[in-house]
Amino acid sequence: FDRMWLHYWLAQWTAIQELADRARPIVQRYSTLAQRGKFFHALALAAYRRDRFAVSDDTLTYARSYLAVMERAGDPLQIAYAHFWLGFALIWHRDRAQAGIEMQAAFSAAEHMGDVLLQVRAAAYLALVARQQDQPAQALPLIERSLHLAAQAGQPEYVAMAHAELAWWAWRKSDTATARREGETRSRDTREADE
Repeated sequence: FDRMWLHYWLAQWTAIQELADRARPIVQRYSTLAQRGKFFHALALAAYRRDRFAVSDDTLTYARSYLAVMERAGDPLQIAYAHFWLGFALIWHRDRAQAGIEMQAAFSAAEHMGDVLLQVRAAAYLALVARQQDQPAQALPLIERSLHLAAQAGQPEYVAMAHAELAWWAWRKSDTATARREGETRSRDTREADE
């Protein structure tokens, strides 16, 4: 499954699919619940890249299966990550209300367990959901929390995402100067994250 992640970040969905196809009979016959859950997650990862994040019903089924299997496996941290990834799939499936519920479940569990990386990710996508629902009043505290957590955790890609969200918020409030400043900060942060 670790090799599948590498291919995900390199946008090599065919390589993920080939690994999944080879692993499928082994997973079906010999896997633990956790391994089976990760297999469903790998199928969703391949589909995200293949379909350019236009999440289909089939891809959403993989994400739901990932959560269902992880819940049966009973590992609280893996369940929290499965909630995050289901929320992620729901965002791009355009089911934003349910996405927010899943992201909040992931965030709450991560906060309870002290998983900072999951807190950063879930907070960032909770803010995105609020923006996509055009809810600036609800978005601002989520964006600020996301920025704070990402900066504390040293996650420049999520710091950049929070600045992009702040640019949107300022634009919605007709504050073009702040929107421009936040947008430029986001661009600078993205370049720094890539270095």
